[in-house]
Amino acid sequence: MSFFEKLKTGLGRTRSNISEKIGSVISAFVKVDEDMLEELEEALILCDVGVVTTQRIISNLRDEVKQQRVREPGQVRACLVEQLAALLESGQPEEQFPKVILVVGVNGTGKTTSIGKMC
Repeated sequence: MSFFEKLKTGLGRTRSNISEKIGSVISAFVKVDEDMLEELEEALILCDVGVVTTQRIISNLRDEVKQQRVREPGQVRACLVEQLAALLESGQPEEQFPKVILVVGVNGTGKTTSIGKMC
C-alpha cells in the first residue's frame, strides 16, 4: 500500500468517526436546544477538533441556529457543515517562515508516521 493510499484510508476513518459521532448526537435529540449544542461541542472535542476551534464553531452555530430559527435537529447538521466549510475555506497560505502544518486525525490513524514521512 502506497503512502497516499494509507493517508486516504486514515482520513476516511477520521471522516467516518466524526460523521458517526455527530450523527449519533443529532439523532438522539428531538428538538434543537442548548443540551444538543453542548453534546455537539463534546463530540467535536472528542474527535480532536480542538477546544478553541470547537468553541468558535459552536458559537457560530448557536448564532446561526437562532438567526435562521432552526427547529429540526437534521437542519443543524447542514448548518454545522456550513460552519466547518467556512472555517476550512478561511485559511490562507502564508509565504513567510517558519511554516506550521496542522495534521488532524483520530488517535491511531498514523498522524505521527505520516509527519515523519513528510519531513
